[in-house]
Amino acid sequence: MPNPYDTFDPFDLSEFVCEETNYLKNFLSDPFDKDDNTFDKDEIINEYRSRYEAKLQDFFDTEYGEAYDFDLDEVFGDIQRRKINKAKKEFMLEIYSYASFGDFCSFDNYKKSAGEHNNALNYLSHIPKGFHKDLYENHQYLFDMVGMRDLKYNEVDTKVEELFFKLHNEIYTKFEAKVVELNEKLPLFVPDNLDELYFLTQHFSYDTMDLSKTLAKNHIDLADKKEEMHNLLQDEVFGSIHIPYGSQEPYDDKSMIFDNPCTEPFIDKAKELLESLNYEVAVFKVVKSENRYGEFDEYIFAYANRMDYLEGAFNHILKSGKYEFDREKSTDNFLARYGILEEDCNYSQEVNTLQRVGRANRR
Repeated sequence: MPNPYDTFDPFDLSEFVCEETNYLKNFLSDPFDKDDNTFDKDEIINEYRSRYEAKLQDFFDTEYGEAYDFDLDEVFGDIQRRKINKAKKEFMLEIYSYASFGDFCSFDNYKKSAGEHNNALNYLSHIPKGFHKDLYENHQYLFDMVGMRDLKYNEVDTKVEELFFKLHNEIYTKFEAKVVELNEKLPLFVPDNLDELYFLTQHFSYDTMDLSKTLAKNHIDLADKKEEMHNLLQDEVFGSIHIPYGSQEPYDDKSMIFDNPCTEPFIDKAKELLESLNYEVAVFKVVKSENRYGEFDEYIFAYANRMDYLEGAFNHILKSGKYEFDREKSTDNFLARYGILEEDCNYSQEVNTLQRVGRANRR
């Protein structure tokens, strides 16, 4: 019996992906086709299509693709379930090795055209003579396990097609769900830098973006990003309410302190924005004696792209005596997940809290 893993190459999905994402040309035309735009629309579309196609190739991967993870009866033990799943996969891969992606999408139409003759697989090009008989003989274990043992000669074609379509429909249903998932969740943009990110946020929401490249290239040395981060906070958090340019200053190369007190709605929005960029955010409430208005709580915050980078800024703010650390408004489990217990967090003592955090994190 030939090994289907040797004969089956992943489907050519490029044409399907282009058709599925054809809407992008019009969707991106307004912001990207303007004369003053410096970003390449076609490059963004091609990059998105490449990631989309790679996800579908993973779906059809012959070793690990979820396409071939079949529904199996609970009555079987784990070892037998794995064996049956492998048998089903090898059966389908032997058939798919003769199919194009167009065939994969057209099997239901082939079945309708074949009608009562039950020979839809004959629509595949270049299949060997006696294809149904070969499939039955090559996969005896599978046919035994699904109750199709000792078939009569005139039953083979019908039963082979019956089993194929049962398994194909299972795969195709998962494929359709995968396409829906990609259309809804695969980020459209992967900005390279803060300039590109700033441009994109003027026209698109953050849930259309994958920020991993931006973080890797731009979010380590915050001292050089003061202007970009100021503009981002101004536009995305404070809007028409002007914040002075000196509202935030780098404490060191890797952390920033925003010490222009603001009220709760703004602090919540700032935290959401910064966390979407993968920053750790420490929020501090202005103590009553320093509160300018009294009626509303005021807050400041510090942020960095790693918690240990916040050590200096964190302690600097606490030692001023003007602020109290707000655990609930800071990054979730900001201290607790680094080994600091609730009762350890006593800010009235001159204790370097984040040094303890660092030691706990290194254990």
